[in-house]
Amino acid sequence: MVDAGPVGAAHKLAAPSNVRHVFPFRDLGGAAGRVTWDAVTGANRYTVQYRESPSGSTLQITTANTFTNIGSLTAGQAYLVQVRAEDSTSTHTQSDYSDWVTFNAWVHLNDPTNLAVSAGDEALSLSWTASTSSGVSGYDVHYTSAASSSVPNGAAASGSDASAAWVAVTRTGTTASQTISSLSNGTTYRVRVRTKSSTGRSGWVHGTGSPLAESVTLSGPTTVAEGQSAVVTITASTAISGTADVDDRAVQLLSALGSAESADVADQVGGVELFMAQGATEATFEFTTNQDVDQDDETFTVSISTAPTGFRVGSPSSVTVTIVDDDKPSVSLSASPNPVPEGNPVTITAQLSHPTVNALEIPVRLTAGTAESGDYGALSEITVAAGASS
Repeated sequence: MVDAGPVGAAHKLAAPSNVRHVFPFRDLGGAAGRVTWDAVTGANRYTVQYRESPSGSTLQITTANTFTNIGSLTAGQAYLVQVRAEDSTSTHTQSDYSDWVTFNAWVHLNDPTNLAVSAGDEALSLSWTASTSSGVSGYDVHYTSAASSSVPNGAAASGSDASAAWVAVTRTGTTASQTISSLSNGTTYRVRVRTKSSTGRSGWVHGTGSPLAESVTLSGPTTVAEGQSAVVTITASTAISGTADVDDRAVQLLSALGSAESADVADQVGGVELFMAQGATEATFEFTTNQDVDQDDETFTVSISTAPTGFRVGSPSSVTVTIVDDDKPSVSLSASPNPVPEGNPVTITAQLSHPTVNALEIPVRLTAGTAESGDYGALSEITVAAGASS
């Protein structure tokens, strides 16, 4: 039982709970930290006191918020902090201080960006864009399968049980990628990445992913004759469920132009959605190619961007198709005069089966028969101008 005290007496406030350090979301100038705590009923202000750990001069900050930014700290130094609840109206008496909490002061670094998480078999592959800060020594990578209600985004990493806490990946170097292995297929994991240096840290960048055993892959022709269709095949490692809803059977393909133009592939550029049949292990999609007037071979690439529910994008996941031009002229060579008197010139003519749209450079190699190398001159290529046939 809690003694409420005599009637009319001011009640003592409860001490603030859940006092914790979170890295500042912005640059506070130099090494700094942000301390937060849960609100106390009846309190309208709080006194925060802090000092270097294990000992040092104690400084205080008073605030009406349930957080405060502490600046002008020593980078990399450990600090102790505690909080007391107060009521300026004297309706309640001030609380006791909370227990001391330890935190490290860091200089603010720029966050990594563009965090991407892709599923593997019992694994997640992470990649990100490197921080633009100078002096970066590496990245902290953590993961957990616990809900944010039990393991908050800002909670410290501890141990190796991802179902109970954030787990830190052991890594070195500044490579902007990481594979997390030995995970449970079908389980959703939260991941977080931050920049670090000897004196600084960035904020956390968060993502989610679920490892999956089953995958879909893509295959197709590497060449196709101009005007013909290129058929790509999506193959599932196991059959699509016979009861799967249509949205759960969707596959998103992405087609991107290489040297081809949009008209070369009948404007089939960008995202294409198709649906695998219930019980199926394969689906196909046909990309039409069109005749054009130029005589170049041209390329486009098709890739899987989204897999059906319960499947990950496996490997290979893309195919690059070369549209082989069928308008290339054939070439024949002639020499005139032939035979030629010794010491007189001879003209070598390259004759095309039809005029070329683009200028052509035809490589030529001279091979000695009964002649010696000094009996004739040099010739390495013949150029045919655009629109000409010889």
